[in-house]
Amino acid sequence: MPRIWGYVRASDESKQKDSPEKQIEYITRKAVALSEAGDGDFDPTPIDQGERYRSPSQIKMEYGSASKIRYNERAGFKWLMENMQPGDTLIVWALSRIDRNPFPLMRAVEFLVKRNIRLISLSDFGGMEMDFNGVLGQTMLMVIAMVNNLWREFHSQNAREMAAYAKARELPAGRKHYWGLKKVHEPVGNSGKSKAKMVIDYTEIANIIEILHRRHNVEAFEAIARDFYRRNVRKANGGPWSKFDVRHGKKRQNSSQVRSAYKWAAEQLAKNGTLRGVAVPVELWPSESKAPGVAVPF
Repeated sequence: MPRIWGYVRASDESKQKDSPEKQIEYITRKAVALSEAGDGDFDPTPIDQGERYRSPSQIKMEYGSASKIRYNERAGFKWLMENMQPGDTLIVWALSRIDRNPFPLMRAVEFLVKRNIRLISLSDFGGMEMDFNGVLGQTMLMVIAMVNNLWREFHSQNAREMAAYAKARELPAGRKHYWGLKKVHEPVGNSGKSKAKMVIDYTEIANIIEILHRRHNVEAFEAIARDFYRRNVRKANGGPWSKFDVRHGKKRQNSSQVRSAYKWAAEQLAKNGTLRGVAVPVELWPSESKAPGVAVPF
């Protein structure tokens, strides 16, 4: 009997915590409805999918930027391409989950059509299923892919202009991470509402002190990032300290968060002599911190 599959993708785990859960919910609902109608086999029993998520085994979930990593370079979608059989059904929340670039997206859909695999998008057509074997389906696919690509380019250009504006005026740009702090929500009376506040996260402070210690021993930022990735060390906001970037088909360990934390620690020690009130042995201080007023070279 044909099987029903689902594919879930989010760009960044630290910024899109709720996105996978919503995609899994809607895809599961559609898959169950198709299975009950006799259109394929689907087991809705959830299993562990990574650290935070549980989903049916026939829904594959992964993280990765569609603007940087093509559909055929992602492990989850590659597995589906290799294991789906003619007559199977693949459900996605939106075509952009497969790929944002219009031409790779067309190639992916062409692969599915040639394999006689039914593709269902839940949001691109207002919830209406589109037959991609027909001329209308192919035309709509191209239009949506081009619009997605136009929107991505517009968003990227806008972000670059905002960053340039902030840099020219020496203003902070981007989403700021408050090192050593985490956001908690406390209930307000009996109203059922909660109020957010920032509190010191001593685990993250300990991780930053570990970075200082390892840099004192002349260990490379990339090696620290690789070790944090292997140990699945998390920041105060729940996001990963490090992840792999794939550029031009090569995997590269991203150490930007480790470098940022080291820079913040150097500035805080030069200014206050502590990290959020936590004392750090002077021998671990970066050389820049021992001469207040000297800019940290990054």
